Amino acid sequence: MIQYYSKFILLLLCLFILSFSLLLIGPVDINFIDIVELFSTPFYADTIEYSIIWELRIPKIITAILAGGSLAVSGLLMQSYFQNPLAGPFVLGVHSGASLSVAIWLLGVNYFSIFQNELLRNLGSTSMAIIGSTLTLLILVTIGAKFRNKLFLIVFGLILGHLVSGIIQILIVWSNLESMKTFFLWSLGSFQRVSGMKLLIMSVVSGITIIASFFLSKPLNLILLGDNYAKSSGLSLKKFQLIIILLTGILAGTVTSFCGPIVFVGIIAPHLTKKIIQRDDHRILLPVTFLIGALISVSAELLSTLFVDSMLPLNAVLGLIGTPIIFFFLISSYRESKL
Repeated sequence: MIQYYSKFILLLLCLFILSFSLLLIGPVDINFIDIVELFSTPFYADTIEYSIIWELRIPKIITAILAGGSLAVSGLLMQSYFQNPLAGPFVLGVHSGASLSVAIWLLGVNYFSIFQNELLRNLGSTSMAIIGSTLTLLILVTIGAKFRNKLFLIVFGLILGHLVSGIIQILIVWSNLESMKTFFLWSLGSFQRVSGMKLLIMSVVSGITIIASFFLSKPLNLILLGDNYAKSSGLSLKKFQLIIILLTGILAGTVTSFCGPIVFVGIIAPHLTKKIIQRDDHRILLPVTFLIGALISVSAELLSTLFVDSMLPLNAVLGLIGTPIIFFFLISSYRESKL
């Protein structure tokens, strides 16, 4: 067990180093000495550097950690429940369901004056995303129960994604210019537009849900041994299924609502975790998966920031990171199946 604690601490240290690097790097260069003085000297509270650190960079770092960790945990929950290594919020269309709900909200909210309040707008967007992702999961569970085929589930998720994309394009055509601009910026995916009230809502919702997910370690371990064994051990499969759907829907929906459709994190983080830990015990997998997801997101944001003059989109960086990793795991799985 000591080796797992040492790996956890090492990952935590890497996350701290990458996060601190994000404090230093940006359009305005802030060196290490300035950072120390900003945190230790009250005089700096009225400076531009202080505003940049506390109003822009720290919220961005917190958002990246929460978003990456949430998507990673939701991906692990989906892979464990569906017993499918390719399951994830993006691949199975959960992002698509959340995106459609957010699109309906963002493209239509300007027609209702009651939702001009910032708190109501943010809560409405979050609620719609959670509803969309949860409904998508319910559809996937129903399909999975009737067609017990891993490949069919993946194909269905991809088809659902294309269907939703078509509906969203129709909604865009019917919307006004301001709504189109808002939705376009959201659809690019970003950790840089979440602060203040948005960050508070995201932190509370994601934090509570992630903590609740950690209490599923034992039933998730039982599910790995088969449904019959889980039932004989006293696990109510229907109740467990509902809990998984709700937690996954909340995690994926909340991140999608505030950060846009973030790709690949939910599918690659659980695989990297299992390679590092070399065990299937969810008591270890869940917290480490959260850390790996946070590391991926912070790393992608750091790379995106390094190319700030080119305005490199976050999802472009995640695509460059995620594609070779997924390809590697597909090749590895194929070779293992041939042995």
